[in-house]
Formats: sequence, structure tokens, C-alpha cells
Amino acid sequence: MCSSFSDYFSDKITKLKQAVARDKLSHPTHLSADNPHLGTSFNTLCRVNTAEVLKIIRALPPKSSPLDFIPTSLIKSCSHVFSDITATLANLSFEQGMFRTEYKAAVVTPLLKKSGLDSASPANYRPVSNLSNI
Repeated sequence: MCSSFSDYFSDKITKLKQAVARDKLSHPTHLSADNPHLGTSFNTLCRVNTAEVLKIIRALPPKSSPLDFIPTSLIKSCSHVFSDITATLANLSFEQGMFRTEYKAAVVTPLLKKSGLDSASPANYRPVSNLSNI
């Protein structure tokens, strides 16, 4: 039963990816230098402190992402150590204007918006992105 269930969803995901690819080809989007960013810009990010990061770590849900190289349970159980390290890394990132590529990745899972919707239509799905906790 498990393998047929897995095969079913694997086939669904493959069909969904194909439908999205077809849709992208029929509706290409082009970013142009003629359309500059009109939102608010800023030159610096405020430094974070260990107490702020500690509060965020303690509020993390207990689940982990496949991208987590350190389990959430370990981060939470050693929150004082990880809050100091994470605050330092965040502040270095803010100061240098760099963000490591590994932390830009997400595992995206398509979920039906509402039960009962046509599961063959990509428009009835919403993406859920699972990021690394760090």
C-alpha cells in the first residue's frame, strides 16, 4: 500500500510540474531594466542580539526541514549556544551584505488550497516552502 501511495503522489507531482512548465512557456514573464524597483530601499540592516535570536529559537516549531543539517530539537535544547552563534552569523551577513546560497534553498511542497478541489489543476494548489531553521 505504501509504495502505491508513494507512486500516486510521485505521479501527481510529475504531472503538476509538467503543467506548470507548460503554463510558463505559454505565459513568459520578462523582467526589464525599464521596470525598476519602486518600493522602499534601505542601506543597512539593524544588528540583532542574542536575546532576540533566543526568543525566536524557543518559538520554533519542533519539526525539522529536510534542509536542516542540525535537527531542530538540538537547536532548541542548546538554544543559548545556538542563539549566540546565529546572532553573530546574522550580523556578519548584514554587515557584509552577503547571504550564503545554502540558506536560500527551500523544499517546496504543493498543497491543495481546499479539499474537494480538482487535484489535476495546478491553479488549485498553493506552494508551501520549508526552509532550513538556521
